[in-house]
Amino acid sequence: MPENITLSNGMQIKVKDGLSDEEIVSIARQADPATSKHFEDIEDNFDIQTGVKDADLRFSLALADQNPKEVKLVMDEKVGEGNWGYSPQNYLYVTPKGMQRRGIEAGKNTLVNGLDVTRYDFVDAVPEITAGLGDLGAELLLPMIPGSGVIAKGALSGLVSRGLLASSARAGAGDMAANIALEVG
Repeated sequence: MPENITLSNGMQIKVKDGLSDEEIVSIARQADPATSKHFEDIEDNFDIQTGVKDADLRFSLALADQNPKEVKLVMDEKVGEGNWGYSPQNYLYVTPKGMQRRGIEAGKNTLVNGLDVTRYDFVDAVPEITAGLGDLGAELLLPMIPGSGVIAKGALSGLVSRGLLASSARAGAGDMAANIALEVG
C-alpha cells in the first residue's frame, strides 16, 4: 500500500511500502530538486563523533543554557566570530579555525556535542548537578522542615541562575559578586 511522505517544504509524495531511506530520498529529489539540500548527509560536512574536547568551552556553554544571546557571546569570545554556527539540523558546531583557536586540530566542522560519550559530557551537566546538590543539602540540613530544599532554592536562585553567572563570569569576579548581591538582596 502506498505511503504519503511530507517533505520539509510541505509537498507530499506517495511511495511504495518497504523502500529504503536512500530510495525515498531519491524519489523526493526527483519530485522537487530544491529539497535535496535537506537530505545532505551531516557526516559529509561535520565531525559528529568526537565533539569539542574543551572543558572551558563546554562549561561556558552549559552556563549559557541555550540562551541564544549567551551562546553567541560565549562562542564569539572562545572560538571567534565567524568560527562557529548551527548545522542545517540545528546542531552547534565549531569550524576548524575555531578549533585551532582552542588548540585543537580538526579537519572539518565539529559538532560541540558529538556522539562519543566523553568526560566533557559531564561538564555540560555541572550547573544542573550543582543546583540539585544545593537542594539536597538543604533537605538534609533541615529535615524537620518539609520542602526546605524548595525554600533554599528560592533563596539561592540568584546564586544558581546560569545566565547571571555566565554574564558575570565574563565581566570578572568582582562584578559577579556585586551582581549576585543585588540579585539576592
